[in-house]
Amino acid sequence: MNAPAMSDNDGRYDQMGSNAGRDWWLRFESLLEQKTGLSLAHPRSLIADLVGQRMTAWNLSDRDAYLSLLYDIDKGRWEWSVLLSALPVHESYFFRDPDQFSVIREQLLPELWRGKRGQEGELSIWSAGCASGEEAYTLAMILEDWSVATTTDPWPIRILGTDMDPNGIQQAREGRYRSWSFRSVAPEVLATFFHAEGDQWYRIDSRLRNRVRFEELNLLEAEHHLGQEPRFDLVLCRNVFIYLSPQAVRHILTAMHALLRPGGYLVTGHAELDLQLVARHGYRTRNFPHSRVYQKPLPGEEPVGSSPLSRGGFKPGSPWSVQAPNPRPSTDHSPGMSSGRPGLAVSGDDGAGPDMVCARMRRHIVAGRHAAAQAEGEAARPIHPNDAPIQTMLAWALANLGRSALAEESCLEAIRMDPTASEPHHLLGQILSETQRFAEAEGSFRMAIYLDPGDILAMIELGNTLARLGRRQEARREWMVARNLLAREPDDRQVGVFEHWSVASLKIELERLLREGG
Repeated sequence: MNAPAMSDNDGRYDQMGSNAGRDWWLRFESLLEQKTGLSLAHPRSLIADLVGQRMTAWNLSDRDAYLSLLYDIDKGRWEWSVLLSALPVHESYFFRDPDQFSVIREQLLPELWRGKRGQEGELSIWSAGCASGEEAYTLAMILEDWSVATTTDPWPIRILGTDMDPNGIQQAREGRYRSWSFRSVAPEVLATFFHAEGDQWYRIDSRLRNRVRFEELNLLEAEHHLGQEPRFDLVLCRNVFIYLSPQAVRHILTAMHALLRPGGYLVTGHAELDLQLVARHGYRTRNFPHSRVYQKPLPGEEPVGSSPLSRGGFKPGSPWSVQAPNPRPSTDHSPGMSSGRPGLAVSGDDGAGPDMVCARMRRHIVAGRHAAAQAEGEAARPIHPNDAPIQTMLAWALANLGRSALAEESCLEAIRMDPTASEPHHLLGQILSETQRFAEAEGSFRMAIYLDPGDILAMIELGNTLARLGRRQEARREWMVARNLLAREPDDRQVGVFEHWSVASLKIELERLLREGG
């Protein structure tokens, strides 16, 4: 049976926004945040479909009855388990973000090992929000390789992986993965640490599986459940905070600080946390060439947070919504992802690969064929369901067609697929600005610039947004920074993915803004 639509006509949630529907949705979001800390960035239509499916499974036709079920102590426990398993809050694969793992191997592990020499006790690591275990096992592989290469004495190691999703935890305990989870893994690593089981499945070697313990855990309850265990030297909580409410973020930062040993490290996803926020919670910020990590100070040390960006005042935790004046495909070059160069096909590409799809969509948009670009993107989504550049191009086409709500949803989907890509944040900022939501647009443009400090168009648009908010001095500062950056570029260089602006024309525009708007 198909899940029924959530409409007021049959007593279900009205995703079009009736008063009753909005009231139900607010109560559902409040309960979700209370139980899990999650503050969903997904389009409501996706969550409404999921809730509709769960109501069908329980043979419920009344939305309030489903809400009562979630409150029920006994039945609710099971339903929360199923619901959280179905929420698309993250994906995981081995060696995701290799730069961060390089920092762990080359910088953090040697420092932690030096600190433990001559002491008893194990190296204790926690992968918080571990999904189906790929991150925790990646740590086990790195530690196995590192300890063999650099130490002569055995180093006792404890690795804990936790997640709210019971299905993910079960898969992690089994240690069986499909080939898609290895898209960033070198063949020699696969051969060393895994055993093939058929054509598509691999199981991690038992010696590593036995080193990692997996537990189902709600991070809001972490301090209560883990407080009796030895404290951790290293905590990874990557691409988790972006889904949490501000209250949940503060609660979890406090808990993790208490669970870390002095000198221990917290590693998060890129640009997830406000530097001032982590400093207020007692962490020192440590900057490395490709990553930023947070350290619990040793006794007698004071927390030191990095200063905001020199352009002034950006707080990474401010409202996130973002977009790009001309969305550039992601520069993530990991296998299985778009190369970020829309006109360049990968070897063997038959025209259906993500690079070629982006190239065709870009040509349609440049030529003004926005409906054709939309059709191309929608046809590609089932084939490339997690390709952020295609989703961003689709958002751009929808925005040009005047379908702002759908374009906004597509931007949020692209951000979910790749939270570190600046382009969907930039594009979202433009959409929010066009719909007069300037305070939200400011946050989006700031995030785009944070993720791509060379995004000159986002700087100019941020200045325009600040001017509309009446903050002229801040607007002028953004325009001046953009002007200084442009001064280094040749006048004939094109800026923006669709090459709408030359450096020379941008210089003229900035001089006008500084003269008339500053």
